[in-house]
Amino acid sequence: MRRKVNNVIVTGATPVGYQTINRMRGLELAPERVDFGVLKEGNTYTLNLSLRNTGVDACRFRVKQPPPSTGVKILYKPGPVRAQFVSNVIIHVYSTSLIITQFA
Repeated sequence: MRRKVNNVIVTGATPVGYQTINRMRGLELAPERVDFGVLKEGNTYTLNLSLRNTGVDACRFRVKQPPPSTGVKILYKPGPVRAQFVSNVIIHVYSTSLIITQFA
């Protein structure tokens, strides 16, 4: 059985329209920058981020996990993010004697 094909026509194929289409594609992370400040040793901190697809097509993303020695773990649901939809990314920070002040 063949898979169903969904075609999408995007207007604005002129050079000016092409720049507009490129601005419409991609993912936006909110907030863009996080400052955890001074962390208390032995505590776990959690932060929820929103990853919004601003384009007209589904986008996939991949997160490279930091080494376990940093105490940072990133949880997310793998798979495509549909157009104009939001995916949640959760950051867990377990503070050891290492103090993390910014995560970008």
